[in-house]
Amino acid sequence: MFLHFVLFNILRWSFVFVIRILKYVLVRVIDIMENHNITMLRAVDAFQEQFSVKVRVIRVWEHPERRNPSQLYSLDMILIDEEGTKIEATCLNRVLRQFQQSLVEKQCLIIRNPTIGFNNSTYRYDDNQNRLCFQGTTEAIQCEDIGGSPYGIDFMSFADILNSNAVSNSTVDVIGYFTRSFPKETVTNKGSGKQSVKVTIEILDLERRTLFLTLWDQYCDQVLSFFETIKGKNVHAIIILQFGKVKWWNGVEYVKNSYTVSRLFCNHDCPEADEFRNSLIENSVEVTESTSLGSMGKSVEEEFLESKYFSIFVMYFRLRRFARSLFWVI
Repeated sequence: MFLHFVLFNILRWSFVFVIRILKYVLVRVIDIMENHNITMLRAVDAFQEQFSVKVRVIRVWEHPERRNPSQLYSLDMILIDEEGTKIEATCLNRVLRQFQQSLVEKQCLIIRNPTIGFNNSTYRYDDNQNRLCFQGTTEAIQCEDIGGSPYGIDFMSFADILNSNAVSNSTVDVIGYFTRSFPKETVTNKGSGKQSVKVTIEILDLERRTLFLTLWDQYCDQVLSFFETIKGKNVHAIIILQFGKVKWWNGVEYVKNSYTVSRLFCNHDCPEADEFRNSLIENSVEVTESTSLGSMGKSVEEEFLESKYFSIFVMYFRLRRFARSLFWVI
C-alpha cells in the first residue's frame, strides 16, 4: 500500500513537472514567433494591417474632454521600441478598461493589431509623424524587458538649441548642472484670471554653455523644494528636463516645461545623471555657492536688459534705422 502511494506521488509530480516544462517551452516558442513578427516603429505606416509592435511605455497622461474637462477623453502615452524610435499613442476612454492595467510607465508590451494615424498635434513629443491608436480588437500583452533607458531620454545639446537647430513643434530633453535661480513669479492669465507660478533657472553643460529653463506650477514647486533640500550642502545639482519646449524671448532661446507631460529630474538616481556627474568630476568642475545653492538674481527681464544680447539688438535696430534713412535720402 505504501509503495502504491509513493509511486502515485512520483507519477503525479512527474506529470506536473512535465506540464510546467511544456508550458515554458510553449511560451518561449510563442515569444520567438512573436519576435519574428514584430514590426519596428520606424517601419509602421497608416496602410499596415494586422501587425505587432514591441515597446516600452515611457510616459502616460490623461487627456480631458475639451467641452467638459472633468471627463476623460483618452489616455495618451509615449512608446519606445528597442531601436529607440518613439511614437505617441492614444487609448480612447471607451476602450480604456481593457488596457488600463497594462498602460503604465516602464511596462514593456507587445501590442497586436493597433491602428496608425497621422499625428497632427500642435506639439509632438517625438519626431514621429504617426500616432498609434488602441481599438477594441487590439491586444496588449506584457512581455520581457526590451532594454535601454526606462525613461527613453534622448538629450539635445545646448549648442543645437542655442543655434536654433531644434524642431519648432517638437520637444527636447536637456541635462545640465544648476548655477543660479531667478526670483519666483506669480502670473495672472488675463482671460481666465487663473494664477500660475513660475521660476527661471540657469543650467550649464559640460562645455560651460548656458541655458535657461522656465518651470511652471508643479515643476516650479518641485525644483524649489529640491533647492531647499540641498541648501548648505556641497553637491552638484544635476537637472534633467524631459519633453521640454524650446521658446524664444527677445531672440534668446530658453526651454520651458510642456504642461503635465514634461518630466523633471533633480539629482535623480539614473544612469544619465550619474554619467553627467562623473564627467563633471573628471572635468574638475568645483562645487561653489552658486552651483550648490544657486544665486537669487535679478528678474529675467532685468538680466536681459543688462546683457550683451540687449546691446546687440540696440545696435542692430539703430543700424537698420540708419540704413532706411539713407534709402529715403537717395
